[in-house]
Amino acid sequence: MPESDEQLIDRWRERGETSALAELAERYLSQFYGTARAMMLSDSQAEDVAQETMLKVVRWIDSFDTRATFRTWSYTILVNTIRSDLRRQKTRSQHFDAAADVTRVAATNQSHETLLTQQETRNEIEHALTHLTDKQRTALVLMVTEGLSAADVAEIENCSVDAVYQRVSEARKSLRNAPALRQLWQDHR
Repeated sequence: MPESDEQLIDRWRERGETSALAELAERYLSQFYGTARAMMLSDSQAEDVAQETMLKVVRWIDSFDTRATFRTWSYTILVNTIRSDLRRQKTRSQHFDAAADVTRVAATNQSHETLLTQQETRNEIEHALTHLTDKQRTALVLMVTEGLSAADVAEIENCSVDAVYQRVSEARKSLRNAPALRQLWQDHR
C-alpha cells in the first residue's frame, strides 16, 4: 500500500528524505497541470504554473499544517498561483500551443478528420469557459475535472460549501447553450 501524502511529508520533516518530496511531485505535478490547463486554457502557461506550484509546495512544505489535507493545501497554492499568473497577463486571450498539439497529433494514429473534430470541440469548450467568472471556472474545474468535494473546494476558495454549489450551478447554467458541452453532458448521462 502506498504511503499517504501526510506520511511522505513526515518522512521529509523527520528524516529529510528527498525521495518523499519526489514522490509527492510525481503524484501531483500532472494533476496540477490538468487543473491549470482547464483554468488557463493554454498548454504552455499551464505547464509553467504547474511547475511553479510544485516549487512553492516544496519550498513551503514545512509550513503545512497536518490538520488539513495535503491535497487541499496544495490546490490552494495552485489556484492562487493561477490567479496571480492571470492577473499578471491582464488578458484572457486564448493561445493555442501549436508545438504541444503537433506533438500529440504525431504521437497518435487517429485520422485527420477525428483530430480536427476533437480540436473543434476543444476550441468550443475553451471559448465557453472564457465566459465564466474566475470563481465559477475554479469551482467547476476543481469539482468536475479534479473530483474534489464541495467541502474541499470551499476550503481552497475560503468560502462556504453553499457558495461552491452556487458557483457550479451558475457555471452550468452559463455553459448550457454551448453545443460542445451540451453534447458532452448528453454523452455522460
